[in-house]
Amino acid sequence: MLHLVGSVLYVAVALWHLLLHVSVVKNLVWNAAAHSVSHRREALVAGALVALVATLAVLDLPPASWLGDLTEFMRRDFW
Repeated sequence: MLHLVGSVLYVAVALWHLLLHVSVVKNLVWNAAAHSVSHRREALVAGALVALVATLAVLDLPPASWLGDLTEFMRRDFW
């Protein structure tokens, strides 16, 4: 239960932080400055990685499924 509550709290604080700094994020992603192309690339790569990890976790595919297996091993055999 502690892990679930901590996870929800972490997500809530992350969303609050993004909403608080939405103007900075917009400026970094959509500004026409010289470095905006690299910021867009970084945002796309980060978004793709988050989508990949989320997909792996939802479909219970490796390597995300390995964490579940490790958790079960630790609960059942190690402790």
